Amino acid sequence: MNQLIDLELTHQPRHGLLKFSWLGLCILAGSLLLAIFVWQSEQTLQARYAALSSNIKRQAQPETTLAKAAPVTSVSISPSETKQIGVIINTLTTPWNALMLAIEQADMPDIALLSIEPNIKKQQILLKGEAKNLPITLRYIEQLEAQALLHEVYLQKHQVEETDISKPVSFSVLAKWKVAP
Repeated sequence: MNQLIDLELTHQPRHGLLKFSWLGLCILAGSLLLAIFVWQSEQTLQARYAALSSNIKRQAQPETTLAKAAPVTSVSISPSETKQIGVIINTLTTPWNALMLAIEQADMPDIALLSIEPNIKKQQILLKGEAKNLPITLRYIEQLEAQALLHEVYLQKHQVEETDISKPVSFSVLAKWKVAP
């Protein structure tokens, strides 16, 4: 019984290349794939940046050529175009935010505003709505008159709904707005 006893406590393979684990190999492969993906993304971003930069440069060039062009000395505008320009200017210079704010500040609980119809040419605004009763309608008109932007506020027409038990009032209020100097 002559058997050799192996006293090595660790088992080492004969070749050093075979010393790998499957987990390490998977991590290496994943890292390589991730590096390739990041590199391709970077290349794509750089190409998009270059395209956008050249596009911006091309768009900036016509402005410089226009600046070097001879100035226009006269422009002929027809009367209809002048009217259209005036309408556009009036529309753009109408104080919409201030008007809506003034109407909102005059709001009352028993008032239901149904429509707001501006007349830009006359600088008037027509408010149509319903109120619980006529005294509330008159108080609403007083609230509108108290707004700094609105003036010449008056009740254009009203109608008491007799068929309804609560007898609400339908009304139309006309007001002018002040133009800032």
